Amino acid sequence: MIPVVHDGQVVPANSVIITFTFDHRYVDGAHGSHLLRRFQKVFANPDAYRRVFDGETSAISEPQGKK
Repeated sequence: MIPVVHDGQVVPANSVIITFTFDHRYVDGAHGSHLLRRFQKVFANPDAYRRVFDGETSAISEPQGKK
């Protein structure tokens, strides 16, 4: 757990550390960064997380024009 500020109070919150290792000969930093952003989007939003595991891929899609 890590300390976070919520409603002006410091409270404990759950935290997850995720690391990725990519072979730069096959995946450049932009693709790895994109994958990390998608993970963050899913895990930061419990509803999106549930929809992904129900098979709804639109829960993690990037809006058009954003990469």
